[in-house]
Amino acid sequence: MIGARATHNDLVNSTLLNEKYLSVSEAAHQMASNQIRHLGTVGGNVVNAVPSADLPPILIALGATITMVGPNGERTVPLEEFFTGPGRTVLAQNEIVTKFTIPDQPTTGSTYMKFGLRKSGALAVVGVASAVTMEGNIIKDAKIALGAVAATPLRAKNAEALLIGKEYTDELLEQAGVAAAAECKPISDIRGSAEYRRDMIRVYTKRSLKAAITKGHC
Repeated sequence: MIGARATHNDLVNSTLLNEKYLSVSEAAHQMASNQIRHLGTVGGNVVNAVPSADLPPILIALGATITMVGPNGERTVPLEEFFTGPGRTVLAQNEIVTKFTIPDQPTTGSTYMKFGLRKSGALAVVGVASAVTMEGNIIKDAKIALGAVAATPLRAKNAEALLIGKEYTDELLEQAGVAAAAECKPISDIRGSAEYRRDMIRVYTKRSLKAAITKGHC
């Protein structure tokens, strides 16, 4: 469980996350500057619903839920169902977010990779999170979440389906990257064209999947 008021550096420095879900700590470490990470919160990063935010993709890939509370009580929804558009969510005006929960899972490995225009402190031009479960050399399960390439964080479900039950090869990961690129819905802006973003999704999907499979540590 991650409290909504936890700061980004709380995630970076969490012993529990570094042991069980290192990819979440790594995603938090890629955000903004150290000063901002000391003050910015997980709840704020998520509820702001900016499509290029770094935490939602990895939390979605890990199957996280978000819990809200208001006058009518508490409710919990999958994080991937929380976003409805840029700056828009299912959070009611009289509700607040209290926590995020990552379920226990047999995931072999997970990772979040982003491409920005600077090495640090940059918004993602594209972001890709992958969580993979292996049985020997067979991909038993895979979840891929994309950031900055649609109005909301996006699961690449066609790419996931292409992987599940198949033997891991570089060619298969390349095919998954092509499938993910076809699923995303990027726009053109000052950070990159839609065509460029789509091609970067192809590249970064393959890279993130390979990293998740080979590092064997969530």
